[in-house]
Amino acid sequence: TANHPLENQLPFITTLNPNTKIVPFTVFDHNLVHFPDWDLERVDLWGQALADLVTELEANGEEVLVVTTTDLVHRVPLAEAEPKDAELMSLITGLELESFHDYVVSESITICGEIPVAITMSAARKLGHTNTEITGYDTSYTKLQNPDSVVGYGSAIFWPGSK
Repeated sequence: TANHPLENQLPFITTLNPNTKIVPFTVFDHNLVHFPDWDLERVDLWGQALADLVTELEANGEEVLVVTTTDLVHRVPLAEAEPKDAELMSLITGLELESFHDYVVSESITICGEIPVAITMSAARKLGHTNTEITGYDTSYTKLQNPDSVVGYGSAIFWPGSK
């Protein structure tokens, strides 16, 4: 998406491992429409393609890390953002793809990267990732101190099998 270009991720990835090989995979995600032209079948097809690529690379001895970025709820009061963000994080970490899709669409949730997140959730399920670790959550309120308009940020890791 426009807010999460690859070049924003590269410094972090290459700092951790300067020898990293990167396969960019970007999806346009219209920020005013929720899942435009993306039903669950299409999400699942892309999830399968991503899972197949990961499986092939790992079979060839490559270590693979899939990085997907998004913000959570945008430009709503803090009191509204926190419970919506909590629900989003719960659905994402539970790999509840169908419920995630339904929640974002039915509640018009202002997440900006719902499509890449949904594709990653689909791929994670197909790859047998059953454990999730929430590694962080915060909102823009922490820095800007404006409770009337915040953006949520979360991070999680999908672990394969049992960790």
